[in-house]
Amino acid sequence: MEVSAKPPTTKEDGDHSGLEPAGRRGASSVLHGSKLYLIGGYPSSIPSGIDVYDFDKCWWSVSDSNSPTHGALRTSGSSCVVINDSLFAFGGWRSGYRNSDVYQFDFNQLTWERLLVANSEFGPMCKDKAGMIDYGDKMLCVFGGYGWPPFMYPGGSFHFQKGASYHWDRQHGLEIGWTNELHVLHIDTSELVVREGTRPFTSLQDSSLQFSIMTCYQ
Repeated sequence: MEVSAKPPTTKEDGDHSGLEPAGRRGASSVLHGSKLYLIGGYPSSIPSGIDVYDFDKCWWSVSDSNSPTHGALRTSGSSCVVINDSLFAFGGWRSGYRNSDVYQFDFNQLTWERLLVANSEFGPMCKDKAGMIDYGDKMLCVFGGYGWPPFMYPGGSFHFQKGASYHWDRQHGLEIGWTNELHVLHIDTSELVVREGTRPFTSLQDSSLQFSIMTCYQ
């Protein structure tokens, strides 16, 4: 697809200058149709709307939605994929805290919904920088990531995954580290399946490595 760098200037289309996204790091982006959707990022003080780039019109705009208070829009390092007309976002970091929440965004209705995972006590640890792909438009596969160890979970609801590795480091007085745990979430039933056994080793602070490994699971 050829994309012109020159934005439109006709009065009919309106003036879209100044709508470029604010500078950030850790943002997530997905492609749906002919539009790129830019979500979240650090710092968490950035505007809460979704930044949208239209490749056909060559301009940026902001999509309003009923964004959740602690949802993906205020999160850095979340993992996102598109299935049909929905975006699915997992985990991420916000204001010093990581999470393992799963949100669904409907492109047609412009609405967010938090998915309630049926057996979440066996789910992923709270983390960001995980790799995630969809499988058959029915399942979300989440691999690796960087997050909190079990003793930082309220109520102790976290379970080590059999066959997975956890490598903890101390930063700013907190234990935090990498993992190679693998989980599969069935979208229709919101049920988690824990994948045990041998899997790639991970310890590098490089999210591109996580996503490269995930490609091997397709």
